[in-house]
Amino acid sequence: MLKRIGWLLMVICGSVTATAAAQPAQDEGIPVQSELVRSRCGSCHKVDDKMRMSRISYRRASPENWEKTIKRMVSLNHVNLDPADARNILKYLADHNGLAPDEVRPIAFEAEHRVIEYTYTPDKDTSDTCSSCHTIARVMSERRTKEEWGLLVSMHRGYYPLVDNQPMNGGQGFRRTRPTQTEPGADGRPPDNRHPMDKALEHLTKTYPLDTAAWAAWSASMQPAKLAGRWAVSGYQTGKGAIVGQVVVSADPNAPDSFNVDTRYTVTRTGETFSRAGKAII
Repeated sequence: MLKRIGWLLMVICGSVTATAAAQPAQDEGIPVQSELVRSRCGSCHKVDDKMRMSRISYRRASPENWEKTIKRMVSLNHVNLDPADARNILKYLADHNGLAPDEVRPIAFEAEHRVIEYTYTPDKDTSDTCSSCHTIARVMSERRTKEEWGLLVSMHRGYYPLVDNQPMNGGQGFRRTRPTQTEPGADGRPPDNRHPMDKALEHLTKTYPLDTAAWAAWSASMQPAKLAGRWAVSGYQTGKGAIVGQVVVSADPNAPDSFNVDTRYTVTRTGETFSRAGKAII
């Protein structure tokens, strides 16, 4: 019982400390211009005089990561959203608090569900810490302020307390679970015995900040998607072999940034033809 109380006090004190330290800089943050986002999310996320919302304005992420966040708000925080509002909120956040093409390109395989061998070379310790539970591409799909990266770690520790000391999938916990180093590294530097989460925070803050040159350039000249037309397609269908065909994309006049997609393709080995129809939101 005493251990349980001690753990609860640690989490509470840790949360208070993290919240107190997470005061945004005056020049940081992305104003939220959407009345829908402010009205549906504002009961928990405070809006300041510059239309910046706590947590939301200090983060950019891929549409897939924003979708995970919205689902978590619904499932764990009991946010009541109808599907139309959820889609519109996701669309706004992906457009205004999203990623630039240059930021997405290195990890496009994640959203495209392509199975590849990927090694995160910038920092092995960060890769080991984060990849214990999910892909490193999910981390690379985020841009946050220093305070926001710290709050993300606090959230992990609050929801999943075992991450502190229980390594997963050959990785390492948030706190040091391996023997301390006593010898200098290969480069002659003294041993770094910080907790893995502290090393990761330093790396993530420097490598994936909220404000980047790529985002500044992209957001300043962002254009609506121009996808309508006929597109050639070639690929491989499991159990069938190589396929060739075309995709016809047409704009939906009743929904901005929405498209109707009609796909027709032929299996080259057998001559079988298939037709598929669907919708897409860009």
